[in-house]
Amino acid sequence: MNTASRRLMYPLLIIAVGVALLLLAADLLPEGVRDLMERGWAALPVVIGLDLLLANRLRWRGQRLPSSWMALLLTSALLLGVIAYAYQSQADELRDDYQEVLEPIPLGEHIQGVNVQVQVLSTALFVQHSPAFERVIGTRFAGSEASEVRIAAQEDENALVTLSVQERRPDWLPRLTEVGRGSLQVTVPVGVPLNNLDVANRAGAITLDLQAVQVSRLSVSSGSGDTELYMPLEGTLIGDIRLAEGNLLIVIRPEVRLRIENSPETVEVNPNNYRALVGGITESITVMGAEYDMILTLDMPNGTLTIVSPEELNR
Repeated sequence: MNTASRRLMYPLLIIAVGVALLLLAADLLPEGVRDLMERGWAALPVVIGLDLLLANRLRWRGQRLPSSWMALLLTSALLLGVIAYAYQSQADELRDDYQEVLEPIPLGEHIQGVNVQVQVLSTALFVQHSPAFERVIGTRFAGSEASEVRIAAQEDENALVTLSVQERRPDWLPRLTEVGRGSLQVTVPVGVPLNNLDVANRAGAITLDLQAVQVSRLSVSSGSGDTELYMPLEGTLIGDIRLAEGNLLIVIRPEVRLRIENSPETVEVNPNNYRALVGGITESITVMGAEYDMILTLDMPNGTLTIVSPEELNR
């Protein structure tokens, strides 16, 4: 055995464990770090076992390697791998431990328009009108206790209502039991113009059902996850959609005139309804010199654009 290296490593290891115990007892560590340390004590016998197993067996170019430090290095790598796997396994679990709800708020006849701003993290996002097609706004979030969601609805002097939803995570390292995905449902009004709809999702699917909603401006940003966009049945819309990773499905009636700029390389459409032009343009064939109803500018380098009608979707 390499006695010199052992005499150095074990005192340092004992000191490190003692300092960790003092910090735990004094409650000076973040919750996530405390959780990992409480789960990681089992690594200590692994270090000792590897040290005994590797003693006098590790050599490099005729030189004996310090088994104690190699055991510590291998155990640390193993521990980090187990931690990463545990967090990754929990990351896709749908959680509902923490909830924030804004009950539907009726909008008076004097309201001239609504602006909606949504920023979420690892969340499945749904934007849709109420089942009864009402003039109401509301939200319902369900997720893990690692999240903190702020919801606000305000009316200004111009009779415009702004609904904002922001998800944040105060702790940079949540407890393992708090890791998971959330879901957010945003209810938008029918019969009231939606001047701006701005949604951003760091990681998660986005579903925007705007068929019965009048939307003027649309902005969608997603780090990863597929997006489904059910276009309004009437009116005009200008939108920007940025998807770093993920596909885009657009459901739109063929008679609604659509123009898409900067289409991705992979586009799936009905050739009887849409055509591809030079410069990444995809547009409705039915446009005969008329203006477009819907204009979308895309930035999705790694995804597939699919355009279907409601009838084609239900086949």
